[in-house]
This record gives sequence, C-alpha cells and structure tokens, in this order.
Amino acid sequence: MPHNQPTKNQPIGTAIIVQNKNGEILLGKRINSFGEGFYGIPGGRVERGEKLASCADRELKEETGLKSKEFRYLCVVKEWQESKNQDFIHFIFLCNDFDGTPVLLEPEKCESWNWYDLNNLPENILPGHLVGIEVLKSGDKVSLRDI
Repeated sequence: MPHNQPTKNQPIGTAIIVQNKNGEILLGKRINSFGEGFYGIPGGRVERGEKLASCADRELKEETGLKSKEFRYLCVVKEWQESKNQDFIHFIFLCNDFDGTPVLLEPEKCESWNWYDLNNLPENILPGHLVGIEVLKSGDKVSLRDI
C-alpha cells in the first residue's frame, strides 16, 4: 500500500517513560520483535475499547511489574514505520511515581531493563520513543510530533 493511502486499522499504542528519583529513565533492549536491537521504553498497542491510561497501566505492569501511582500525558508522536509500511501513533506518558522494582517479564521481547541518565542514553533508541524522551528533556508542551 502506498504511503499516502489510509489503512483500515490505525495502529495506536501507549509508551511510558519511567523516571526514577535520580532522574534516570528505564530502557529495555528489544529482541524478536519490531525494532530488534533498539532500546525502547515500556509500552504497547491499545486494545479495542481500552482507554489510553488503562493501556499504559497494563503495558507497564505486563512488561516490567511496576505499578504506576500516576501518569502524566507528555505528547503524541506519529511515526512512519517503513519496515511495516504503516503509521504508528504513540501516546507517550511520563511515570515518576510508581511502586516496585523493574523485572523482566517478557524475556522473549526484551533483553533486560536498565536505568539510564538522560544525558548518557544509548544511541539506538526507537525513533518514536526517542521523540518522547526529547520532549521530556526539553520541557516542551508539545502535543504532536511527526517523524
């Protein structure tokens, strides 16, 4: 399907920037899935009828075992994913109030979860996730970014 043609189902997901009390963010290296070899933040697709905040809460718990006490909406990123020939809409949230310690709950999709200083991040971060991290770092009040 050409890039400019609408698709029947628009892929939509949530992605959560988890930030600890030291200001570090949680990243996992992806394996066996889209973006293999890249680092990403927790997140996944919104299920039919699911609310965005419920999806963010579910994905965070399913992937890391963390339980958010509060999410803050950060931005929306529309990303063209060439290898999948699709646009993907990421609703990006910030979570800096949570219970638990990150645990690798989906070892078939992620190599490990580690904390990274915002000024010393790995180079290969998923583009859609990186835009959210850049919005966090800049303090922008941006509601939509296209990449």
